[in-house]
Amino acid sequence: MSLTLSPETLSQLQAVATQRGLPPEAALAQVLAEARAAWEYQQQWEQQEQQEALAGVARAEADFAAGRSLSLEELDARLDATRQAFLEAGGKP
Repeated sequence: MSLTLSPETLSQLQAVATQRGLPPEAALAQVLAEARAAWEYQQQWEQQEQQEALAGVARAEADFAAGRSLSLEELDARLDATRQAFLEAGGKP
């Protein structure tokens, strides 16, 4: 396999190779492996976040179906009370 690198990218690769004390090919292999590992981690994190969000939606739907919900007026009153208690305790909005 061959890659065509821009002069700027080639210069950056050579700098990384020098910093790591490796030939450019080995430095490139390391950088690509690190990038792939970072990408895989990001994908796993996003998948976990999505699963947690879906589980939260399912719990909310179950709560609503079971009658465990508040009207908008009740929620607003609770939020106002919480906000007021926070301010009275010295909190700032």
